[in-house]
Amino acid sequence: MVARGMVVAGALLTAFPAVAQKPAAPPAVEAAPATRPPLGRVVQGLMTRAADAFSRGAWQEGLAELDDADAIAPDTPEIWAMRGTALAQMGRSREAEEAFAQADAIAPDLFFTLRGRAMLAGARGRYAEAATLLERVLQIDQTDSMSRHYQIAALIGAEEPGPALPLAQALVTDEPQSYMAWSLHVLALQQLGRDAEAAQVARDMATTFPDNPEAQATATSLLEASGQFAEADAMLAQSLASGETPLNLYESATRRSPSENATKLRELTRALELDPAFSPALYERAQTYWADYRLREALADVDRLLELEPLAWPAYQLRGRILMDQNRNADAARVAAQLVADHGEVAEALATAMLLYAELGQRTRARQVREQLRAIAPDHPYLDYLD
Repeated sequence: MVARGMVVAGALLTAFPAVAQKPAAPPAVEAAPATRPPLGRVVQGLMTRAADAFSRGAWQEGLAELDDADAIAPDTPEIWAMRGTALAQMGRSREAEEAFAQADAIAPDLFFTLRGRAMLAGARGRYAEAATLLERVLQIDQTDSMSRHYQIAALIGAEEPGPALPLAQALVTDEPQSYMAWSLHVLALQQLGRDAEAAQVARDMATTFPDNPEAQATATSLLEASGQFAEADAMLAQSLASGETPLNLYESATRRSPSENATKLRELTRALELDPAFSPALYERAQTYWADYRLREALADVDRLLELEPLAWPAYQLRGRILMDQNRNADAARVAAQLVADHGEVAEALATAMLLYAELGQRTRARQVREQLRAIAPDHPYLDYLD
């Protein structure tokens, strides 16, 4: 969730798996097979505690709660599905795959397992696969709001706005209180090149949520993306007048010129006082510190961001550059090597590692990683970077 264009308008796209950091209560045992007994009160309690820990970014604490639940009720697929979803969020994708496989071995194709697999596919940038999985999820429960949001986001990520648009329109009709549904509607229209309609939906969204500064800030970004710059600035001023939020402070900060870095830092710091886990502000503040040669502070923000979002690939690139500026080239090379070792199946991770190796002057290694990238993403735009 660190690229500015995705923070507001495309939050759910980068929320594979970021939004899932605030999981719902643990799933009830599903109807099939009917012979499986319901989860006991203690196990449900432990899973709820795990969900709470994951929502706070306390990953190891949450996994320990699931270990305790598994000790009481071994071979419970919901525990493994929940573990897989958490591991995906932690960037431990191979372990996540193993956890989902364990869940499927006990009871295949459960709702929570399929949704977790969709989150993992989205986190890897495999949006078409995520959309297909979410279609299966919605065949089980067509009313699941989270999956409906994710499905539309996945289709947009897969650059399939045609099927995404009617789903987004239906979601707005069914859930007019969800400004993210409105955002997805705008995104689909923008991807179709229908900017005038997109701008009008963004205006309607702002009118629907007149007292919600978060919705106003979201509409600001959407209007700006549709080319309505003056209107976007006016709406942002209205949002800030309604009350400071992490999002509208972030939006204001990103509009600052380099000569206004002191004001920009104050806004970003205030955003993080309101929400210490607001990762877009962490990334933007790290970038600003780096630009001002405040390298220790920049590195602290990047490290905190990567604790919250282990799959934030631009943050790894920024971390490597900060280390290089500190003459810690060996540490920067280790960032690249770890990306390849841990996320060799993710195109954006490989692209980030390739760029870091190139910036370090390790062009032979960069070309080796480029070939790995070519094997899994033959159309990736960075493949021509070294030529």
